[in-house]
Amino acid sequence: MEQDNQNQINYELMRRMASDSFASSFALLIIISVVGAVFWEHADKIFLSLWAASLYAITLARTFFTKQFLKNKIKYSTMYRIFNIFTILSAPLISLGIIVLFSTATNLYQAFLIMVIAGTSSGSVISFSYFKNLSISYLLILILPLIYTLYLQDSTVLHAINYLIILFLIALIIFSVKYNKNLKSMLKNKYQILTTKKELEISKNNFESIFQEVPISLFTYDNQLVITEANKAFGTLLKVPVEKLINLEMSTLKDKSFLEELKKVFDNQKAYYEGKYTTTLSNVKIWIKLNAIPMYDTNGKIVSGLGMVEDITKQVEYQEQLKYHAFYDSLTGLTNRAALTQYLEQFMKKLHRKQEEYGALLFIDLDNFKTINDSLGHDVGDYVLEKFAQRIKKVLRNEDIFARLGGDEFVILLSQTDHNLIQINKQALSLSDKIHKAVQKPIKIEKEILYITLSIGIKVLKANELDVNTILKHADIAMYESKNSGKNKTSFYDTLMSEQMESQFILHNELKVAIKEKQFELYLQPIIDLKTDTIVSAEALIRWNHPIKGVVFPDAFINYAETSNLIIDIGNWVIDRAFEIYKELNHSLEDIAINISLKQFYQNDFEDILLKSAKRHNLHPSCIKLELTESVTLKNLDDTIAKMLLLKSYGFKFSMDDFGTGYSSLSYLKNLPFDYLKIDQSFVRDMLSNESDKKLVKIIIDVAKQFNFLVIAEGVETSKHVDFIKASGCDFYQGYFTSKPVPLIEFKNLL
Repeated sequence: MEQDNQNQINYELMRRMASDSFASSFALLIIISVVGAVFWEHADKIFLSLWAASLYAITLARTFFTKQFLKNKIKYSTMYRIFNIFTILSAPLISLGIIVLFSTATNLYQAFLIMVIAGTSSGSVISFSYFKNLSISYLLILILPLIYTLYLQDSTVLHAINYLIILFLIALIIFSVKYNKNLKSMLKNKYQILTTKKELEISKNNFESIFQEVPISLFTYDNQLVITEANKAFGTLLKVPVEKLINLEMSTLKDKSFLEELKKVFDNQKAYYEGKYTTTLSNVKIWIKLNAIPMYDTNGKIVSGLGMVEDITKQVEYQEQLKYHAFYDSLTGLTNRAALTQYLEQFMKKLHRKQEEYGALLFIDLDNFKTINDSLGHDVGDYVLEKFAQRIKKVLRNEDIFARLGGDEFVILLSQTDHNLIQINKQALSLSDKIHKAVQKPIKIEKEILYITLSIGIKVLKANELDVNTILKHADIAMYESKNSGKNKTSFYDTLMSEQMESQFILHNELKVAIKEKQFELYLQPIIDLKTDTIVSAEALIRWNHPIKGVVFPDAFINYAETSNLIIDIGNWVIDRAFEIYKELNHSLEDIAINISLKQFYQNDFEDILLKSAKRHNLHPSCIKLELTESVTLKNLDDTIAKMLLLKSYGFKFSMDDFGTGYSSLSYLKNLPFDYLKIDQSFVRDMLSNESDKKLVKIIIDVAKQFNFLVIAEGVETSKHVDFIKASGCDFYQGYFTSKPVPLIEFKNLL
C-alpha cells in the first residue's frame, strides 16, 4: 500500500510539473527572443541564431511530449526520462550562450545577462522543484559556469556580484528542497487521507457483508428497544423475513422474557439470557442463548446495542437425551443400572429406618439368549428383549421398579415391604410365578416362533444391608443357582451360595496363574502288555503343584476348568507336554495316552494344535493316544466320526475311556473308529467279589473283540485281577498292582 501511494505521488508530481512547464517554456522562449534581439547587433549572428534555434527546438520538443503525457499517451516512466533529458540539455545551452555573450558585452549588457540568468533560475525553481534532483541539477548547470566566469573577471564589483549570485544559488537550492518536501508531504497526506477513506469504505462494506452473511444471528437496537439492523441468520432463526424485523419494537412482542437483559446494555453492562423463547411472528418454540454488548460513537457515548443470538435447541435436546439415557435403557425404556442403584439405595435407607420390615429383589436372566442372538441376529434378540419387557410390565405394580442391567439381565425391586419374613418370601415367589407364566406364550417374529424361559434369583432385603453392589451380587448368585439347576427355575439366595461363588472365584484366578506359571505336571501310570508282562504304554494324568496346598488332584479343579473354558489352555499344555515326555523317554514306549475334554475336542483348531505340537518335537503322531469318553463321542456322532478318521489318517490313535459308565450303545460303538477300549475301574475293582461285575467285564471284552478293539482294564490292584482279565482275553491293564501314577523321574525307574 505504501509503495502504491509513492507511485501515485510521483505521478501527481510529474503531472503538476508538466502542467506548470508550459508557462516556464513560454517564458524561456520570450527570454531567448529578447536576448537574441538585444545582442543581434553586438554578437555573432550565426552563433546567436544557432543558440536560439537549439533552445527553441529543445523547448518545443519538451512541450510536445508534455502535451502527449497529459493526454495519457505516454507512460509516467517514459515521460520522466524525456522531461529530464530535455531540461538538463537546455541548462548548458542557456549557460553557454550567456557566457559567450557575457565575454564580449559591456558592463550594462553584462548586468542584463546576469538578470536573465537570475530570472531563469528563479523560474526553474518553481517549475522543476517537483523533483528535487532535477531542480538542483538544472540550477547548478545553469549558474555555476557564470559563477566561474565572474570569478575570472578582474573587477571588484563583479566579484561582489559573484558572491551575491552564489548566495542566490544557495537560497534557490534551499527553497527548492523545502518546496519539494512540502509538496511531497502535502501529496502524501492527500493520498493517505484518500487511502484511509477507501479503507474505511472497504471496512464498512466488509462489516456490512460480514454482518449480513455471518452464520451467527445478529441484530442492533436502540434505547427504545427498536431493531435497527438484522442479518439473514437472525431472520432464518426466527423464520421471519429480515424486512419485517427492521424497525420492530421488541416491547410489543408477546414473549418479553429477555427484554430486561437487553436494557442493561445502555447502563454499560453486558446482557445474557438463556432459555425457551416463542417467536411472535412465526410462533416457533426454540431454546436460545442471547448475548448483547454496547456500541459506542466516536465520543464514547453508547448509541445502540448489538445482540447475538444462538439457537441451542439441538444442544438442549441432546442434553435432555443424555440425561434420559443416563437413567433409562434406550432399547426397552426401562430404568437402567445407574437409576436402579439410586432407587435401591433409597429403598434400603427406608428399610433401615423402619428396622422391622423386609423387602425383596428379583434378578432375571433369559435362558439361552446368546443362542438367539448368535443364530438369528441381534435385531431378533432386541425384539425379544422388548417383548419380554412389555409382558413383564403387565404383571407388575406401577410402584415396582423394573430395570435392565444390560444384555439379557433384568432386576425387579418390589415396592412393598412387610414385617413378616414369610409373607415377603411368598410375595416374591408369587411374582416370580407370574413372570414365568407371562413368558410361556411364544414370541412370533417373521417366520420364527421363539419360546423363552427365565432363570430367576430372589434376594430378600433386610434392614442391616446397605451395600447395593453386594445385594445385586447376591441376587445374581441366586439366579445362577437357578441356571445351574437346569434353568427355567427360581432360587432364593442363601449365604452358602456366596461361599461357593467365592470359592470358584478364587479357584478361577489360581488356575489362571497356574497356567501362566506352568504349575501343572503330568504323572504317568504304566500300561502293561498281558502277553509280555512289560510296560508298553502309559496314561498321562495331570497334577497341580499348588504353591500353598501342594499336589492337587484333578478332581478338585477339572470340572470347573471345563465350565470356565480354562480347560482349553490346560489341555493344550497337556498335549505339548505329552509329546515332550515321549521324546525324553527315548521312544521306549509305544505311545502315551492323554485325556481329551469335550470342549477341547470340538475346538476348530484342535487338529492344528496336535499337528503343530508333533512337528515342533519332530515326532510322529502315532506316539500319542487320545482318550475320549462316551459323552464326548455322542455329542454329534457324524462330526465326531469325521474328525476321528481325519486324525487317525495322520497316525493318532483313539481309546474309549471309562466304557460301561455311559450309554454303552453297541450301535454307536460299531461306527466309532476306536483302536482301544478301556473298561472302567469301577467294574474291575469289584469283579472278583461281585458276580455281576465279573460277567460285565467278560461281556465287554467279548464285545470289544467282535469289533477288533484292543482292551485295557483299569483299576487292576491284585495278581488275581491280572489272572482273571488275562484268562478273559484282555490285552492290557493299568492299576496300583504295578504302580500308581508317578512323576516322570520315578516312571523312568519303573522302566
